[in-house]
Amino acid sequence: MNPGKFKRTLIIQRRGKVQDEELNWIEGFETIATIRGSLTGALKDSETMIAGAMGSKSPKKVRTWYRPFIKRGMRILMKSGQDDKGAPMYRKFDVIDCSDVEEKGIYMDILCEEVDTSS
Repeated sequence: MNPGKFKRTLIIQRRGKVQDEELNWIEGFETIATIRGSLTGALKDSETMIAGAMGSKSPKKVRTWYRPFIKRGMRILMKSGQDDKGAPMYRKFDVIDCSDVEEKGIYMDILCEEVDTSS
């Protein structure tokens, strides 16, 4: 694996308590790390459309350096552009599973489910 292929900046988030604008503690996601990685594409025959749901889910595989703190239930954000006001837009991925590539502690594959929240 060529490390130069890790062109994407990935924001790793975990579920926890965060403060809103009014300084109230609410359930949400807090950022725990920003790492480099690559989206290696969709898995074969994995496109799933859920009838009546607001969004669609499609499993993807993200490859990055080995990070033992990445676990199931976390979320990955990947910048996908900007909106009309110049604010960044992100693709959201829920972490399904993580595996150590070749069991050497160098690279890891993260199986994710992309969550499309657009209606």
